[in-house]
Amino acid sequence: MPEMGEPVSEVHIERENNTGKWLLLALAIIYVAGSLFLTLSLRAHLDRLSKDYAVSKVEIAELTRRIQSAEANDETLAHQVGITGRGSANRRTAETTDHPGQRRSGWRENRSRRSQNRCRRCQV
Repeated sequence: MPEMGEPVSEVHIERENNTGKWLLLALAIIYVAGSLFLTLSLRAHLDRLSKDYAVSKVEIAELTRRIQSAEANDETLAHQVGITGRGSANRRTAETTDHPGQRRSGWRENRSRRSQNRCRRCQV
């Protein structure tokens, strides 16, 4: 208590504005919670994509193996057909002729060529 002759100093008690602080704190909490949610959801999405990528690599490897196997089978069949084609060509040249001076025409020739190669004496 001030004494009588002393000047009285007024003490002003100011209420600080707590609303701004609470609002800023709420925004910070919302930002942190949103960041955590997005980080975790992106991590889950990344894990799923990694698994899908691994499965895709395995499927690609399997398909590559199957393609190589099919190509090897094609080469084997082509080789066998080539041998068979050569063997049948040798047999066709060794075959007897239908008419003197006329060989049988091969099965690969087209029809118009066959009709031109027929025996002229028989007109068959």
